[in-house]
Amino acid sequence: MNIQNSIRRRNLILHLVAVITASAIAVYSFADQDYEPIRKDINIMIGVIKSAFKNGEDCRSCRVRVTGHYLANQGVVFHVRPASRGHLHGFRASDFDVNVEAIAEGMAAIPLVVEDVLEGVEMSLADDDFSSFRIRTDGDWSRESRTARQALREARSALREARRELREVEIEAIHAGGDELTELEQRETEILQELERLSQKETQIKADLADRVKARKDAIKEKRAQRREINRQQLQDMETLVLNTFCDYGNTMRNLPKKEHISVIFGRHEEASNIHVFRQADLDACDSSQTDIRDHALSYVF
Repeated sequence: MNIQNSIRRRNLILHLVAVITASAIAVYSFADQDYEPIRKDINIMIGVIKSAFKNGEDCRSCRVRVTGHYLANQGVVFHVRPASRGHLHGFRASDFDVNVEAIAEGMAAIPLVVEDVLEGVEMSLADDDFSSFRIRTDGDWSRESRTARQALREARSALREARRELREVEIEAIHAGGDELTELEQRETEILQELERLSQKETQIKADLADRVKARKDAIKEKRAQRREINRQQLQDMETLVLNTFCDYGNTMRNLPKKEHISVIFGRHEEASNIHVFRQADLDACDSSQTDIRDHALSYVF
């Protein structure tokens, strides 16, 4: 019995020694891991990407922000984000279009004096000489808009005057008689005919103005769609330049363990990102003039 107990104690001691030794080796190995060469590779690659944008013929005016991080036993992750140049004086280029569209939607309903104020604000913004903020307005639209609103104002003024005169004639007719009453009745008939004509004119002017507003809104939407397409194409060109740079210079990450991957996340903070995950072997053998690197990547949107 004593022999068995001795054997069990000896085995337990040996097991504890083995566990402690393994833990010590693991801690030592983790503490001794040197990530500095990988950090240098990441910084070099970031510099290469930024240089590609400075030298690229297709994207000279493009700018990107690039960061890189190493995930142990997984690989390197690069975040590439377009550096926006459209935030001037706290506004985006699309903000003004939204405001213009909101103005256009309400022009047919709001009082004319308010329309004039809004147009004055629009024109004053367009005329101010900001150093880096420009609003382009369509001069023909502004002139046509003013002309149509002035015609509508005059028609409404004429209607008010005709209605006032009609009320006066009706009041006078109450106490009139004979020839005077006949003249007042004739005048009333003329005023009613004039009211009908002016009412039709007002309706036509309002319809014309509504058509102009719709045409303006359609033009704004078309311009916004064109700008979105230009922006989409520019982002695609920027992404292609980044991926081609990894294709041609991916071997810069020479200190990254061969079993690990290189991932590129491309997109803005507020939007879904395009993610491309590469094996090092695919980048080492890559030539952007011969290969579309996307064909060799695990690509998805997230």
